[in-house]
Amino acid sequence: TDLGSWGRMGWRALHQIEAKGPSNETIQKLKKRAINELGGTDLGSWGAIVELRYRTVEEKGGKESKPKSKKMYRVSFDEDPSQDMYVLDEGVIAADVSLQKIFGEIKLTQKRKSVKFIGEKFRVGDFVFRVGALTGRLDAVVLEVEYLCCHTVQASEILREIALILLGPLTVPPHHQKNLSQISEHFRKQIITVNSVNSKFDQYKLPSTPFTSRHRAALYAHLAERVTLASSGKPPGGEKTKVEAAAM
Repeated sequence: TDLGSWGRMGWRALHQIEAKGPSNETIQKLKKRAINELGGTDLGSWGAIVELRYRTVEEKGGKESKPKSKKMYRVSFDEDPSQDMYVLDEGVIAADVSLQKIFGEIKLTQKRKSVKFIGEKFRVGDFVFRVGALTGRLDAVVLEVEYLCCHTVQASEILREIALILLGPLTVPPHHQKNLSQISEHFRKQIITVNSVNSKFDQYKLPSTPFTSRHRAALYAHLAERVTLASSGKPPGGEKTKVEAAAM
């Protein structure tokens, strides 16, 4: 189900933040800013796990192969422990968590890599922020922004602006990156890079409205793919949307 403690899901945007310090320190700074400066409310912790899996294919001789065309992502959010999301090449499927056990028992899939997100969430007005650390990446932080009052893609622009408000008042557009040397040393040390995760909902045959758990799973699967490619030294493939911001 896509109905949780918030009722109907608001439209969401997902960003990967490359911070200049430990991820936990960045999370606490953002939380302090949201609550103390923006009048927000602490909503506790949250977490998510994204596993890259391959559907097993039997070959002659009993050997197993793992063709890339058969990969899929299992996405699990602790805010909805009753179901998992499976992001396939052809779409996103919601399934009961018991399916994972069945897959393991009959060896239909093989786990290759996993990315885990752990962090905190808070609400400022009509917006909910989820900030989390990526396990194994000391300086990487994920920022998910939800607009509770809008359930359509029209919320995308305001979500981007709200993310910048949380991150800090100083912004430097991408084409000004070469001029960062002109910024004082005090602020230059605080510059962080924000990479937005492109939705690509059409690729998974997801409707443009309303936003659902399937949309959310697709965003996290795409981010996990980017992270695993980066860790293997491969380019993340076409993610060019960047905003430079200085956290205060």
